[in-house]
Amino acid sequence: MRFLNPARHTWRTKTRSANLKPEAFTLIELLVVIAIIAILAGMLLPALGRAKTKAHAIKCTSNVKQLTLSAIMYMQDFGKSLTYNDPGGDLWMSLLATNYAAVNGARVCPVAPEMKLSQRKDHATSGRVNRSWLWPFGTSGKEFQGSYCFNGWFYNGDDPFHPKNDPKFYLRDVSVPYPTQTPLIADSVWVDTWPEYNELPARNLFTGDDYQGNGTMCRVTIPRHGASLSAAVKNFNPKDDLPGGINVGFVDGHGEFTRLERIWQLYWHAQWQVPAKRPGK
Repeated sequence: MRFLNPARHTWRTKTRSANLKPEAFTLIELLVVIAIIAILAGMLLPALGRAKTKAHAIKCTSNVKQLTLSAIMYMQDFGKSLTYNDPGGDLWMSLLATNYAAVNGARVCPVAPEMKLSQRKDHATSGRVNRSWLWPFGTSGKEFQGSYCFNGWFYNGDDPFHPKNDPKFYLRDVSVPYPTQTPLIADSVWVDTWPEYNELPARNLFTGDDYQGNGTMCRVTIPRHGASLSAAVKNFNPKDDLPGGINVGFVDGHGEFTRLERIWQLYWHAQWQVPAKRPGK
């Protein structure tokens, strides 16, 4: 009968194990792993994109509400509405930022960040659906940027484009009959707006431009939220349904997302008449 030498057998086993090399992935296995990663990425990235878009919209709604509350506080603290023609050339947002510190952190929508020097070659001061506007006319040439507009029908009677006694002006928040439906602050491509109920939407939804001079409603008819950037077409047919919407801050202090098709249903000035259908339809 033969007996194994345990010590010798153990040494040989370890030696054989040590000499074995790990097997590498085959090309097919590597391609399968890459395909699985691509599938998982394809499933996760849209969800992450939607989460990011939702977070931006929530931040914008918060900004609108903060600016609206600051404007209401100003009217109550000073007993008058905001001025259009500040002696130093500063606009309403700069005036609010001077009096209420939180305004500086709320003046730019994350979807429409501040303009860079390289972006000022065309429409040097106007914003876009995805870019803030620039106000370069402040005190000592101070520049100011933002993504929202002030409803011009609330200016303190010093608006150079309308007579001081124009009955369309609200002048104070206490003079508003429909505070939950009256905009004070909104997403926009410019610093202020004086909408009329018979004005057409913008023809260029990317820039908020109106090619035919149909007033200032075009400044807020931009699909900044609730639609992809591709929806901001540059030759919009007013007979079509408007895509997306904007965030609006109302006189009662709340802010909410409002579809572009609905903004004619809001009471922008004191003599507003809600049209039976949206102009251009």
